Order: sequence, then structure tokens, then C-alpha cells
Amino acid sequence: MAIVSRIDDDGQVWVIQMARRCEEIKLEDVAPGGKLKFVSCPEEVRRAETVSYAQRRLGTKYGVMTIVSIAINLALPKQFVFDIHSAGTLICSALVAKAWEHGDWDCPVDSQQITPAEFDGLLGGVGTELTND
Repeated sequence: MAIVSRIDDDGQVWVIQMARRCEEIKLEDVAPGGKLKFVSCPEEVRRAETVSYAQRRLGTKYGVMTIVSIAINLALPKQFVFDIHSAGTLICSALVAKAWEHGDWDCPVDSQQITPAEFDGLLGGVGTELTND
């Protein structure tokens, strides 16, 4: 998951995404040859605050421990919640959820541990799918 951060004067779309660190890259460099799904943030989300939050996260480390925690939670019964993450780290879906929260979105689940699949479910699976050729 990533956030469209800007479109430059040449029409190039730039996104902020989590890799080893949070970075801004060209959209064409996200999943080359793969599929992309574009989803607009909800109407109530203030986009300027969302992008501003994401820009302030540039350089943030990827949350490997969060992924481990999510994997453990998938194996546990729903009544047990295992929450571990390193402070100051994010995963891709958490970057988007927390950015939207800074734009006034009320995330109904733990925004630190939200998965892309949960995000898609919360938004009703809407969006436009494209192949990134």
C-alpha cells in the first residue's frame, strides 16, 4: 500500500511507500509488471494532512516485528491478541491507515497492525485495478 504524494510538472505520479524504509518513488516503480489497485481515501479525510503525515515518515524503518505479530495473531483464536512492534516502525498498510487518521479518518481496527486485506474489506473492495506495465 502507498499514498499518492504528488504529480510533478511532467505528469509523473509519485507515491510514499514502505520498503526497507519509508520512501517516495515513482508509481511506475511500484510492482513493475504487476497489478495496482487505486482507492480514493474516504470523503471525510483531509488529503493535505494525510500526505503531510506520510512525508514526515520518510526514512522510517519497516516494521518486521509487526509482521511477525500479525502472523502470530492469524494463528491465534480471535479472543487472544498478540501485539508487538518496534517503536518508530511501520508496515505499508499502517502507513496509509495512520496517514488517513491524521486526516481525520476513524480507523475501526488497530492502525498499527491493519493488513492490506483488512483495509480492502473495510473499504468494501472498491477501487480501480490497473496493470503496471
